[in-house]
Amino acid sequence: MLLSPSSATQMKDQHATDTERPSGGLSSLPLELLFHILTFLPAQDIIDFLSTARSFHALASNESVWQELCSRYGLHDLAPFRIHDPNRSFFTVYTKLLHPYGPLLGLWASDNPFLGSVLEFRILTAEESKKGKWEGIICEVWRFWKPSESDDEGDDEDEDDEQELLLPDYYETLRIQLLPPDPPGYEPPALQPSYDGRFLIPVRHNGTKVTWAIHNEFGENDPAIYRDSLDEPIRLNCAHEQEFYIRNTPPDSDVKPSLHPPFPPPFLELHPPNDELRFPRFDEIEEEPLDHTEFLARFPWNDGADWRVFYAKPIDQEEPTTPQSISILPPFTVRLSERFWQVVQPFRRSGITDVRQDLNNQFSMWSPDPEEIPFKSHFFPIPSSPSSSSPSSSSNNLTVTEHDLEWTPQDLDGVWLCMYPRDDVQVVYLKWEEASSEVQAWKLTGDLHVPRGAVGWQFSTTAELDVAEYKQMLREMVIEVGSSPTLKIYEGSGVVAELGFLDATRKTIPLWAVVTSRDSISLRRYPGRDVSSEDQIHAGLRRSYAWDSEWDSESEKDATE
Repeated sequence: MLLSPSSATQMKDQHATDTERPSGGLSSLPLELLFHILTFLPAQDIIDFLSTARSFHALASNESVWQELCSRYGLHDLAPFRIHDPNRSFFTVYTKLLHPYGPLLGLWASDNPFLGSVLEFRILTAEESKKGKWEGIICEVWRFWKPSESDDEGDDEDEDDEQELLLPDYYETLRIQLLPPDPPGYEPPALQPSYDGRFLIPVRHNGTKVTWAIHNEFGENDPAIYRDSLDEPIRLNCAHEQEFYIRNTPPDSDVKPSLHPPFPPPFLELHPPNDELRFPRFDEIEEEPLDHTEFLARFPWNDGADWRVFYAKPIDQEEPTTPQSISILPPFTVRLSERFWQVVQPFRRSGITDVRQDLNNQFSMWSPDPEEIPFKSHFFPIPSSPSSSSPSSSSNNLTVTEHDLEWTPQDLDGVWLCMYPRDDVQVVYLKWEEASSEVQAWKLTGDLHVPRGAVGWQFSTTAELDVAEYKQMLREMVIEVGSSPTLKIYEGSGVVAELGFLDATRKTIPLWAVVTSRDSISLRRYPGRDVSSEDQIHAGLRRSYAWDSEWDSESEKDATE
């Protein structure tokens, strides 16, 4: 903690002249040493410490304390918060905004089945504050544009082999606004009109305001509409006891259902107080797990349809294994909640029957009580990755610059974007497992075949191949041979499955991983034929199980790290 000369002098005077200062102990330490000790304490401990005696409480009036606490969230300059009040202090920004909401800053991934979703909380820049005329924290959902959403049918017949790795669009979801100071003598009203104007409800005014941003459809011609929340829409959840299954046989059959991949993966679990900076300081809410097993018998299993029924049930353990999480509650009107859910926890219509959808169309069910909403996605914090350079190129031509040459397997840890030629861009977290010498790609977002929470692919760093023997493959992958003396090729494997990720349909296919730098990896499906992995479609036709997977792909480390 750094103190300006004037601040240090002021605080020394307070420290020396306070007659109620307790003798001995911490109160006898030099001021600089005392503040150095505070830098090692969690924020709440600092606040509690400054409240223990009047001498310490008086020190809290100095900006240096609050400037240091703001710096823990990356805020070193108050320019983004002085649009409405040029005299706004670090004390106000921290106590009103960052203490309750600062832990949200960063990336969060959800357990939304199959597709998942990624949220990003960040502090508005000074330029954005001036343009938008508000100050605070913005929450955005990552969404990736897919060519199939706008291209006309047939346009992809001459598809270029070189595909651009797309970065996400960022759809605003929430605004956490630090309100301008009230005029002198202003008394805020006790009541305000509800959305439809039919009721008067209490005003929630504590220096901040949370606002929903709601989108009707995706695209450039879809300006969001905004609705102020009348209560706190961000909820801190206790560890929950929920898990999901999918089955394609009647519940009384001998075939066990397939467990949907749990989320988050164990290495992403963060538990306070070890990671105080990632969990909001709210009261925890405990929720009852859903149990849809009683509804399974109602399905017409014998009607000849290829049923794939997705349902929820409590975890078969005495203690919950999931960590804390947050949920974001929607606006409580049918129309607005439908539009909100399609962004925050997307659902894709498919050949999978989702029991949650059949129960009163729960995603759009209006309820005055948020506890009555049957399912709300849980978002879990994604730990910060080691710093990395931004991708120098978003094309298939992965020429490596000098500063990218040196890398180790540990350098690959973090959030990556992975693009498949016939699929959307997916977000994965690469994890280096030292014990097995493997780099594993855990899906933070997924699809209906290999969902979020699964290991999509992996490679062993002990299975390094001779680059000289694979020059033809590198040319086919549009990787310049000799562009990097540290380019390495490894043998690995990927996971493919039929719709629903049923246990019986999951298979592993061999692949090659070409690491061109710490920020860029290309994958190539092994070209050798494996008859055991093929399906007999009909007489005279066999199809590789990986036909729909298109395992030629590129991955690049997220540029926002």
